[in-house]
Amino acid sequence: MPPETSLVILTTFADFLLKLTFASGISWSMSQLVTGANRRFAIWFCFLAGAGMYWIWKLSAFLKQAEISAPSDVATTYPTSIWNRFYLPGAWSSQVSMAVRVVICAYVIMLVYFLVLYVRKYMHLRRILGFTWAPPEKIRESFVSLTQDFGLRNCELLMLSGIASPATIGWVRPVVLLPALCTGLDEAETEDILRHELHHIRRRDFLLSRIADFFQALLFFHPVAWYARRQLEFERELACDLAVVASSPNRRLEYAECLVSFARSNEARIFDRGESISL
Repeated sequence: MPPETSLVILTTFADFLLKLTFASGISWSMSQLVTGANRRFAIWFCFLAGAGMYWIWKLSAFLKQAEISAPSDVATTYPTSIWNRFYLPGAWSSQVSMAVRVVICAYVIMLVYFLVLYVRKYMHLRRILGFTWAPPEKIRESFVSLTQDFGLRNCELLMLSGIASPATIGWVRPVVLLPALCTGLDEAETEDILRHELHHIRRRDFLLSRIADFFQALLFFHPVAWYARRQLEFERELACDLAVVASSPNRRLEYAECLVSFARSNEARIFDRGESISL
């Protein structure tokens, strides 16, 4: 690998790391200033998507410059956007080139690993639909009524054992999955749970989460990508919870108790079996 090619890779990567760290600080500051989970969700999603697209653009720009060559027996000078000039002694060129090759290989391997992991997770979600069954008629009627109130179509409700809390998968024909313990809840609690999941569908959260997963995989090497992904999950759930409470303000306590019961059930399941189906 020519010395200048190695310098392009190193300076591009260093420049990106600094810019991404700076942008994450701005996003964090904005998230502290705004009110509303929806706005904070939008901030962190725009940050993660913007950072991912910028990284793709940087990679494409590097590929266009990768054909630069220079003698390896002299000191090479290359201008960067961070420093005025960076000097690479000719004696270091082979070692630097080897290190860059190792880093590139490691990045590609880890990227493929995360992408395969996400694909396997999605296929697992689709596979478990074969173990579902139709909900009781009373719950199905409540679901149909709520989907009409939300203006949603092509939604399906199924029951599934093995999960500790409700979940929604898919975005073209979304499927709401309810754990078996929901059959023991009263009608008002069941409707609150269904409203929460229907808010996810109306927000297109499943699709947005898959997009965020892709950009997180691209940026796995930077901690702020993982932090932004966690913030997206937190703000997403908080936004749906607040929407449910806003529609039934007199049931805040009952809804909170329902959430606590699901959390306790999930903890007990993880403790007993050492695993959990994450949807």
